[in-house]
Amino acid sequence: MNADSIGQGVTSAAETAAPAAAMGHQVRAGMAWTMGLTIVGRGLSLAAQVVLAAIFSEGDWGVFAIFTSIFLVVTCLRHFSLNQLLLQRGPEAFERLVGPVYWLVSVLHWACAGLIAALAWPLSWLYQHEMLMWYMLIGAASLLPGAPAVVYIARLQQQLRFREATIITGASSFVRFGGQIGLALAGVGPLSFVLPM
Repeated sequence: MNADSIGQGVTSAAETAAPAAAMGHQVRAGMAWTMGLTIVGRGLSLAAQVVLAAIFSEGDWGVFAIFTSIFLVVTCLRHFSLNQLLLQRGPEAFERLVGPVYWLVSVLHWACAGLIAALAWPLSWLYQHEMLMWYMLIGAASLLPGAPAVVYIARLQQQLRFREATIITGASSFVRFGGQIGLALAGVGPLSFVLPM
């Protein structure tokens, strides 16, 4: 083996190691952001529960629990993990699939929203509580613009831009839990549970 071939091997190894090191740095930074904002989000969630528990009655919490159970059951398959499909197929397939996935996720979100809205009056009559109807209608409306966020966050993750993706989800948690606290303290009433959704 001559000196030229040895030099080429060293250069090739260095060229391979540099992108790997950069990717490792991105992943570590993304994990740090994810952990940090997850802790902040959990703290906000706890703070919101403490404030709302001090302001609202057990009956208010009971109605919200009924709504939450129904909402989670209906929306558990609202995008069928299609965001993971975009991530697993790689960059080239992402560009080919992103359009169909966007429209399919949009249809699923709207279908879930329609079902929740359709259940609003019957369930409020069944449980004899008008506020449940408003919870359902507001929850349904919150689903309508969800598809762009699903696709955009998948794109950020596919590009290893974990910090940006985490900031978006963290901001969503801040708006929701911070909004619940602010609205409750402002005297908006039980609708504070769902208006920031």
